[in-house]
Amino acid sequence: MITNIYIPARLNSTRLPKKPLVDILGKPLVWHTYQAAIKCVDKKLANKVLVLTDSEIVVLECNNWNIPCINNGEHWCGSYRVLDQAIKDNCDIAINWQVDWPDLNTQDFRRLLAFKNINVYNIKTLYYFNSLPLSDNKVKLVTNNFDEVLYFSRANIPWNSEFYKIHIGIYAFYLKSIWKSRFDLLELNKLKLQNNSENLEQLIFLENDFSFLASYSLNKTYSIDTPEDLENFKQKLLLQS
Repeated sequence: MITNIYIPARLNSTRLPKKPLVDILGKPLVWHTYQAAIKCVDKKLANKVLVLTDSEIVVLECNNWNIPCINNGEHWCGSYRVLDQAIKDNCDIAINWQVDWPDLNTQDFRRLLAFKNINVYNIKTLYYFNSLPLSDNKVKLVTNNFDEVLYFSRANIPWNSEFYKIHIGIYAFYLKSIWKSRFDLLELNKLKLQNNSENLEQLIFLENDFSFLASYSLNKTYSIDTPEDLENFKQKLLLQS
């Protein structure tokens, strides 16, 4: 079974300009995320890692750091960018490892891939627990008793909860189950997000009846969405050095 990791790295970002190239201790963010992802290949959990972008600037920067990267054109969202390339590569499992999550580790990756009903579920993702409400930069999710995702939101859901499930920006797309029972890429690109107020690409799949599973991660990681996140990650790296 071929498992490819794709890191979508769109240059434009509203909260953190030119996010993939932002400097972290002398290296761009995309380098740090790639280093985390390539460890999964080293441990034979995946076959390859490839950065996907819409910018020749990102391609050039990746080339400078010996990171495999291609410009695969304009796409509405990162998942479409990943699925477009995954179909061309004819892999079985396509991993969308978002560029702003450099703190994921191989243990997270094992949990992402570890479930038996591979032919039942189309997509799998991860979450961690947090006891305090967070800003709308951090996406929350709600699941049923079987860890099937019911909804994603920027709001703190469930309301007034003792804990919140914080979504981690990595997805495993099981292509055989998706394309056998659902849509080809052309049809998928025609789908429109009904709830635009959330501005979350994962809701497209929920709204179109894709089965979405989520597993708990022991790693309380975080994404780099704001200058404050960036500074926190820098401090963490300095403590580890």
